[in-house]
Amino acid sequence: LQDRAGFVWVGTENGLLRYDGARFRRYDVEDGLPSTSIRCLREAPDGTLWAITTKGLARRRGSSFETISMDGENKGSDLRAMDFAPDGSLYLGSERGLFVLRRDAPTRKPEFQPVTGAPPGAVNGILAESSHALWFSCGLRLCLLQDRRLRTFTEADGLPPDRWGAVMRSPDGTLWVRGAQHLYVLLQGAQRFVPRDFGLP
Repeated sequence: LQDRAGFVWVGTENGLLRYDGARFRRYDVEDGLPSTSIRCLREAPDGTLWAITTKGLARRRGSSFETISMDGENKGSDLRAMDFAPDGSLYLGSERGLFVLRRDAPTRKPEFQPVTGAPPGAVNGILAESSHALWFSCGLRLCLLQDRRLRTFTEADGLPPDRWGAVMRSPDGTLWVRGAQHLYVLLQGAQRFVPRDFGLP
């Protein structure tokens, strides 16, 4: 991830690295991270860096990080994915489903709530878009929640089952989804996904 100041952050299995153009600095548990194994990085609209590790969630405060304790339904959850909506809401995916921290929620002790309309099951990838479209993996399928309506994409839409771990949109409008076994795209204006994994291992 490249933040708004220009630093490049790299999440690895042995710490979080920040590259300033000349050298790397490593962050680990001594800097406030719950674990040195990083799963996901996102920058909030206010510039705060958030990280999911194998042992929980953290956000940057000054030159270090603070662990965000998970209470309620998320306590002990295996966190897997996150994304910020343009309005500042933070969506979080775990093996228990999809949760949200609203922008206007208290920030001292964040409380994540289940997303209304999202099915239970593991969420490994999330994309929150400006059109209020929320893409996320739902089990071995890809789901779209928009205007309180849920759509699940299946083989009928050209998309095979997989553990979809990344969902991204490129500047030309193409939606990209990457699973454990597949890479597929949905071209802008198209109705069906098509594979883009020819030649990949």
